[in-house]
Amino acid sequence: MPDSTTPRREFHVTSADGTDVGCHVFGEGPPLLMVHGVAIDHSCFDRARPALSEQFTLYVMDRRGRGISGDKEDWSLYREFEDVQAMIEGIAAETGGPINLFGHSLGGLCTVEAASRLKTNSIRRYFAYDPAIPKPPRSPALIAIADKLAQILKDTGDREKMIETHLLEWTKISPEVLARQKADKDRWSRRLGWAHTIPREYKGGEVYRADLSLYKNVKVPTRIMVGELSHAGLQESAQTLADTISGADLIVFKGAGHYGFTSDPQTFVREMVKFFIEEK
Repeated sequence: MPDSTTPRREFHVTSADGTDVGCHVFGEGPPLLMVHGVAIDHSCFDRARPALSEQFTLYVMDRRGRGISGDKEDWSLYREFEDVQAMIEGIAAETGGPINLFGHSLGGLCTVEAASRLKTNSIRRYFAYDPAIPKPPRSPALIAIADKLAQILKDTGDREKMIETHLLEWTKISPEVLARQKADKDRWSRRLGWAHTIPREYKGGEVYRADLSLYKNVKVPTRIMVGELSHAGLQESAQTLADTISGADLIVFKGAGHYGFTSDPQTFVREMVKFFIEEK
């Protein structure tokens, strides 16, 4: 079996607007596409990935503007949905059948929107963790931090200041934790590379309006998981999605917040394997 810490290869597709979008491929087994959320890249799944790659062929996506994926100035959430749709169809074509699909946070929104728009039977099972379905009105605090980050980008282009502002003022980490994160030179360098995506993704929900009726098009077995400690907006979003997709069930990740795959990777992997492999 390939080394679970090193990608076997890259897999790329061309999205509807011509943007190249890529995945890092790990492991062997049934194909599983994993789509990350805001202010991170594919590496957010690093702690869970080795165990998952023993069970699945993982296609771990870099959303546009990050890592091995391209970008364009004409950005919108709908372009992100098209990216995921193209990736689902590309992997299904390569592997010869429907694939398993997982989305976290904004990746949960991207995956359910993509799944709702598919014209092919390219998805076998679907799992969303803390799906972020924007609901008006948007948080004034979120809009304020997005505006501040956009202004930094416009005025100085200082990506390090953007990431520091995001972490200290929005995620509320301590200066000590920030210092430890900056000490990881490789990961910090990757963060600087996609800093420009944070304000646009935070502000994307200002113009996007979810069409819940569209989500009824998802006809595959679906599980929604929400962190017990995740904030109220994510709790509501998860319940809404579970109520909308026919047959979907909702489970609670006990003791975990928004990043349970980092804080408790063993439980996360167990739930993924149970849903995608053990349950029939």
